[in-house]
Amino acid sequence: MIRVNPSIRLQCVTLAAGLFLAVAAHADFKRDYGAGVRDYNSGDYADAIEKLQKAIDEESKSQEQVRIYGMRYEPYIPYYFLGQAKFKNGDCAGALAAWKEAIAQGVVTGQEQFSELQSNMAACDSVKVDVTRIAQSAEAAIDTLEDNINRFAQLKSEKLLSSEWANRWEPEINTARSTAQSLKKRLATAVADTDEAGIKAVESEAKRAAEAVNGTRGMAIARADSLKENAAQNRLKQRNDARQTLTRAMDSGKSVRFNQGSEQMASLQKQLETLLQQGSAAIDNDAITPQEYLDLAQEISNVSRRYASAEQDWQAQQRLAESAAADAAAAQAAKIRRIPPTALKTVAEAYFAGNYQLAIDLSDPDQLDEDRAKIQALLFRAAANFKLYVLSGEKNTQARQRSEDDIRSIKRLNKDFSPYIAAFSPKFLELFRQTG
Repeated sequence: MIRVNPSIRLQCVTLAAGLFLAVAAHADFKRDYGAGVRDYNSGDYADAIEKLQKAIDEESKSQEQVRIYGMRYEPYIPYYFLGQAKFKNGDCAGALAAWKEAIAQGVVTGQEQFSELQSNMAACDSVKVDVTRIAQSAEAAIDTLEDNINRFAQLKSEKLLSSEWANRWEPEINTARSTAQSLKKRLATAVADTDEAGIKAVESEAKRAAEAVNGTRGMAIARADSLKENAAQNRLKQRNDARQTLTRAMDSGKSVRFNQGSEQMASLQKQLETLLQQGSAAIDNDAITPQEYLDLAQEISNVSRRYASAEQDWQAQQRLAESAAADAAAAQAAKIRRIPPTALKTVAEAYFAGNYQLAIDLSDPDQLDEDRAKIQALLFRAAANFKLYVLSGEKNTQARQRSEDDIRSIKRLNKDFSPYIAAFSPKFLELFRQTG
């Protein structure tokens, strides 16, 4: 007894099964083809299209003769009948594609059905005129899309969107433009192929794209409106803040107690009263800009500070005059035992009158013979420069530097010298102590 290798037996079985399936598949296309032709002849075009397509999937080559069943032989021209079924079903584009394939394979050209194929192809070609009219609706949809794009692009001139235009909104426009160009090309192809379904698809996509562009444009407009509102709110806040700054400056100015004193104090009092009147009118009418509110507030603060400094100088002068008769003044006078030079007296008078620049100009320590007189001249010049520094809102740093230089000169002349505290402001006295 001959034994067969199990693996060889399995290979034989597999090969036999494959041959069986191949033969069965080959037979299926004939069955599907015959069933498809019968459905076509009976008017069941949808079923015919399905079965003929199955036959083509199984065998796509046309044949002169094929046995359909029994001893019946017929030409195998599935693309012809597929085109016929699609034509009857209203799909000219699909029919033309199937007929062109049938003609390319050649078998149908020798059959009696060829004349009907040519006639139906001519009928489908005539439909192109109607397709062109249908395409007008799709063209209108694309035109609407482009109009929406152009309206959207006009927002580029909106200044509030300029900072985010390139990164946020322009890419949306570029994408929409690319879509419009693509739809135009697809529409041209669909019209050339009399593809009604393709034309309608283009129209539908164009409408959706136009709506999308409109929606994005609406978002951009809403964004601009939001930015406008924010800008308006910021401007209102700036205005209110500036008015409050002026109000605080006026409250501070109104709290100044005016006293009888020097001519400088009287002049500054008039200036401050005028500025306070201007501030009240500005707040009542609200007719000036935020910057003008701030400028007026700054001016009121400056005059108030200058008045306070002038009053402080005047009071120091008064204290000095009162102290001259006191024992301490007598002791100080006893040390000096001399009438100060006229030039030094003029410097002191200018300083206590608030004429600080004049006091600086008149001070010339080099023209004085004695160290004590030089020290007094340097002292008044240092104090006058420091006053200019304070009145500048502590911005005139050169004046402060000149004051410190004179203080150092004093200490080089007499390291133990200290100013009379009743004559000068506490800030200057502190500077004198700290300057080395």
